[in-house]
Amino acid sequence: MSSLKLISLNIERSKHLDLVLPFLEREKADVVCLQEVLHRDVPRFESVVGPCVAFQIDDEHPADWPDEGVLPEGNAMWTTHTVHTTSTIVYAGNPSAVPVVVLDERGSPLNFGNRTLVVADIAKGGQLFRIATTHFTWTPVGHQAEDIQRKDLKALMHTLDSLGELVLTGDFNTARGSEIFDAIAEKYKDNIPQEYTTTIDKNLHRAGDLQYVVDGLFSTPAYTVSDVRLVDGVSDHMAVVATVSKS
Repeated sequence: MSSLKLISLNIERSKHLDLVLPFLEREKADVVCLQEVLHRDVPRFESVVGPCVAFQIDDEHPADWPDEGVLPEGNAMWTTHTVHTTSTIVYAGNPSAVPVVVLDERGSPLNFGNRTLVVADIAKGGQLFRIATTHFTWTPVGHQAEDIQRKDLKALMHTLDSLGELVLTGDFNTARGSEIFDAIAEKYKDNIPQEYTTTIDKNLHRAGDLQYVVDGLFSTPAYTVSDVRLVDGVSDHMAVVATVSKS
C-alpha cells in the first residue's frame, strides 16, 4: 500500500506567511493544498514545498494593509512528486470573468467570487492519487445554509461526480452538522475526527472563538485516510494534516 502526506489550509492571503511557511517547511508534506492564496505569493511557497502544479483564481480581493488596491487570490496545489494530469474547474460563477470582491465595514464580503476546484493526479509508489481542493461559498452564519450555497453545492457535486475516486479538501464555509456539510458527508467520507469541534483558530480569526468544523477532508472508498490532526497557530483556520493511502 502506497501513501502520501497531505496538508490542507486556508492561509488568509498574506496575513500569516510568517507562520505558514515555517510550518510547511517543518511538516514536509507530499501534497499541499491551500486556499486564499495570493497569486504573487506562489513562488514563495515553491521555495519551501516544491512546484505549484495547479492554481486557479477565484476573485480579486481587497488588499490587506499595507498593500493597496485588489489582488488576485485562489486555490493552489504543490507537490514534489510526478503529476500525470491537472485540471482547474470553475463550477460556480463566471469562467470568463474574475469578480472583484467588495467588503462591508466588518470585512465580510458583499458579493461572491467564482467557486473553483483544483484537481491533480499525483504519482507515488506506483499509485496515482487524485487530490482536489476548493474554497466553497461563504454565508454570514456558518451553520445556516442559504440558497446560493444550495445552488453551488449542486454544481460542485455534479463536478465531483465526473471525477470518480478522489480525496477532497478545502474550506467549505459551512459547519459540520449543517445542511451543506452533511450533504457532502452523505456521499463522501468525512475524515475529520469527531473529537474536533472547530477548525477555526480563535486567536487568529477575526470572529474569535467559533465552534465550527468548516474545513473538510473527504474521500471515496478507494482511499484510506488516517493520522488526521488539526494544527493551530498557523492561520485563521487550522491546518488539516493527514496520511492518504491507496491499496
